[in-house]
Amino acid sequence: MYFGEPVAQTMFAMLNCIIATILWVFGAYGMGMGILSVLFFFWACTRTAVNFLYLSQWKNPHLDRAEVQKRAAMGIELTSKGKIVVNSAQKVAHKVRPADPGFES
Repeated sequence: MYFGEPVAQTMFAMLNCIIATILWVFGAYGMGMGILSVLFFFWACTRTAVNFLYLSQWKNPHLDRAEVQKRAAMGIELTSKGKIVVNSAQKVAHKVRPADPGFES
């Protein structure tokens, strides 16, 4: 699973917290409350997933076509892995120290 996306990180963090809470409720309060907590968290996770789906499909009706295309192009540029890594490495490398004349990159 790719964890670089904020939505994936949020869902994974929520899942870890839920599992830990359910285990704690089973241990502290017994089988009845444990099953009740599983049902409650199942309902809450379903609602959260539905909300994420609704938000991911929403489109701003007030943007014109040129702005939508500009943002789509910017998204493609920002998500191209090699371009980000190369550009950021080049920017950081010259700030850290000057190039060593005996070192070839």
